Order: sequence, then structure tokens, then C-alpha cells
Amino acid sequence: MRGYLNKDNSIALFELGNYFQQLCSKTVRVNDLEKLQGSIVLILCKLEIFFPPAFFDVMVHLAIHMPHEAILEGPVQYRWMYPIEREHENQLQSANVHDITRRQQEKFPRWFKERVNQLRAQGSSEAINELWLLANGPGPIVNIYSGCICNGIRFHTKERDNCRKSQNSRLVV
Repeated sequence: MRGYLNKDNSIALFELGNYFQQLCSKTVRVNDLEKLQGSIVLILCKLEIFFPPAFFDVMVHLAIHMPHEAILEGPVQYRWMYPIEREHENQLQSANVHDITRRQQEKFPRWFKERVNQLRAQGSSEAINELWLLANGPGPIVNIYSGCICNGIRFHTKERDNCRKSQNSRLVV
């Protein structure tokens, strides 16, 4: 990137990469995570200088909360799904599948459920409860509602609103 961007921009992007490298290391110390929590704010401020405002959506903002989450729950490689997604992608690549992204979107949910259940049956430490619950989806006893009332205003799901003239299916907090 150094040859394509000015010095300040490339430094900010390298700092962001370093932030995620430290956050995703196999062993982390609480005091290092506390330092990361302060550094990500400065990194994002530097990025605001050259990225447009539309870049800073909720996903970028989540980086601020990741060190605190790691302090509470431990290293991220035991909670993030990237290794499992990568395993599925590698299987598709080895099978010479064309349009891997589309195929992964189609096949991943079923493959993910089967893989996590297989890991759980083997007693693998990768198949933590949260991952198993995510892979198996909501249980049959989950209540499903077609609307809610917030501050005295009734909101409906899009499916229920489709047959009505006036629609109000969005809730903003």
C-alpha cells in the first residue's frame, strides 16, 4: 500500500491491521486488550480523514467493542466463525466449484449445521454451546410475533403490512 497511498493513510491502515492481529492472537493479556481499546478509537479517527462517512457503518463501530468482549470471554479464535467458514470455502475450492461465493451462500447453512454437530459428537472444544445453538437455529418453542408496540405505536412485520395501504414496519432506536 505504501506505493499507492500517502504516508498517513498507509500508516492508519497498517495500524488497523496490527489492531486485528493483536486482537486475534492466541494469547492475550488484559492490559494489552485495554490498550487496544484506546488505540482503536484513534485509528478510526485517522481513518475518518480519508474514508467517506458512508464507510463508517455499525460494523466498523463494532471494532471498538471487540477488546472488551475479549476481556470478558477470552481470545476471539474460540468464538469467531471464520475458521469454519474458511474450511467450507476450502472444500468448495478443492472441488473446483465455480462461483464459490454463490455456492457458499447456498450450501453453507446446511454444511455448518452438519459440521458443528459432527464436532460436538466428537467432543471437540471448537463446538462450544453458542456455536451449536447458532448452527441449529431457533428451537420450535420460540414465539414468533407479527408486530410490536413501542412508545404507544404499533409496528408490524413486512409480511403482515404487505396487504395494507399504510405501512410501518421499521423500528429505529
